[in-house]
Amino acid sequence: MLLLKIVYHIYSIFKILIYKIIYKGAFSFSLTSTFRKHFSVAIDKPGKIIVGEHCFFNNNCSLNCSEKITIGEGTIFGESVKIYDHNHIYCNPTIPLKEQGYTTSPISIGKHCWIGSNVVILKGVTIGDNCVVGAGCVIYKDIPAGNAEQSAKLEEAYRLMLSRSKAGTDNVSLFFVQNRHRERIDLSLKNFAQNYEVMRSSCNELK
Repeated sequence: MLLLKIVYHIYSIFKILIYKIIYKGAFSFSLTSTFRKHFSVAIDKPGKIIVGEHCFFNNNCSLNCSEKITIGEGTIFGESVKIYDHNHIYCNPTIPLKEQGYTTSPISIGKHCWIGSNVVILKGVTIGDNCVVGAGCVIYKDIPAGNAEQSAKLEEAYRLMLSRSKAGTDNVSLFFVQNRHRERIDLSLKNFAQNYEVMRSSCNELK
């Protein structure tokens, strides 16, 4: 495994240098960052890609830039993550779509994030520091910093309420358990606490 890591790192350095020659100042990629097979970059003028130190891209990741993509240090990417800071214009049905051009908006991904496999990140998105994005998500809105910590607190609160509901002591908790997937998607920890007293009391016990 160590030998493979060395091979991949040498391969990464060689490919980074090629991209730097091709794109010059439009491509800034720390030599301490690395990637595996089939990593690709496409930059159209006046686009610019900036990748910080100690980042990692697994197999088949791609960065596609027409304006700006910024990635903070220590961020890691699962397989087949695709990042696009542009999108097709498709407002006029009388003109072929490929001739209508693009809209662009910069993407910023913070430090020490974990972006799961097969995630697609679309134009205009800002992802804060220390975020975890689950596999297969399409990200088209901003994600505030630190959602990993918030998710951990919600998971701990859910487990506490699950134990209560199994004991038959909390009907509201049982309702939450039965609907946990929908509620966890639709409501943040703060909003859920405002709507369910049991959530508030559970969170207070966890402090």
